[in-house]
Amino acid sequence: MISSIEIGGQRVPAIESPEGLTLTPDQYVSLSDLSEFPAQVRVIAGSLHLHNGSLRSLPSPLTIKGDLDIYSCPDLALPDHLEVTGDLMLTNSEIRSEVLPTGLVVGGGLFIGDCQFRALPPDLRVGRSIVAKDSKLEVLPEALTLSGSLDISGTAISRLPAQLDIGSALVATHCPIAEIPAQSKVGESLDIRGTRITRLPDTLGLRGDLFVSDTGITSLPEKLHLSSLDITNTPITHLPESTRVHGSLWANGTQIKRLPAGLAQLDTLALNGSAIEELPENLRVQLDLHLADSAIRKLPAKIDVGGTVYLGGTGVARTRVPKNSRTGKPLDINWDWRPA
Repeated sequence: MISSIEIGGQRVPAIESPEGLTLTPDQYVSLSDLSEFPAQVRVIAGSLHLHNGSLRSLPSPLTIKGDLDIYSCPDLALPDHLEVTGDLMLTNSEIRSEVLPTGLVVGGGLFIGDCQFRALPPDLRVGRSIVAKDSKLEVLPEALTLSGSLDISGTAISRLPAQLDIGSALVATHCPIAEIPAQSKVGESLDIRGTRITRLPDTLGLRGDLFVSDTGITSLPEKLHLSSLDITNTPITHLPESTRVHGSLWANGTQIKRLPAGLAQLDTLALNGSAIEELPENLRVQLDLHLADSAIRKLPAKIDVGGTVYLGGTGVARTRVPKNSRTGKPLDINWDWRPA
């Protein structure tokens, strides 16, 4: 039985088994300037941090019972049949390889931002999230299920999987994606700002944030209950009466003329440059109400705004502004500010 092994000039606790060598560090092993890794190692009972090395390979198969964090190891090619029970962090790895290994299993999150990988292998299994922001990723598998989030913002991905089930958030800003498949499911939040998407499926099941600004979206599904909603600079002309937002609503530059009665209590309401003509009675905005350069001509008789009301460039008469219905004091009005 081996009690320790030397790797990169340091002694690492280890035990031998019929399957191979198991490293047993106290929480993690951190190795710098490494050029070779022991081929007989099969299990690391803790996290592995590799930094600034000329290492070209790791043994296969290899199980890491913790995180694998790789920093500045450009020549490293990950081995086939690699299992990482925690997070696999490759964002600052500088790995030049364009291919992720087959049989890759990640129990936590897979972080590949700024990497050269072009596609995700079809047999990839990730337990929580995939963060590929600003990576070279071009292709996703035909089916993808994640309990956490998928972030592909700033990539060249042009098509989402036909079978897509995301437990938390889908972030796909500024991608050449043109549609969301009809049966897609996103459990919490969706951010598709700056894409060519024009329609949202009814199956999304969102209960967090929806950000669709600067898209061609023309309408929203019924019965959306959201934390925040951003439809700025979209061709949306009305919101369904069933829409509920309990955080903030941004609808700058839209052709919306009125808001549903159910949107009468918000954190922030932004309608700068919009066609808004009528606001809900008993409107309560905890922070700021932005109406500059909009078509609004009067405020509701009962209105409560905790911050500032921006009315620059509107037709609201200064002599017809109601008082705060909660405090009885004058509203804080900014008559001068207008969007650039």
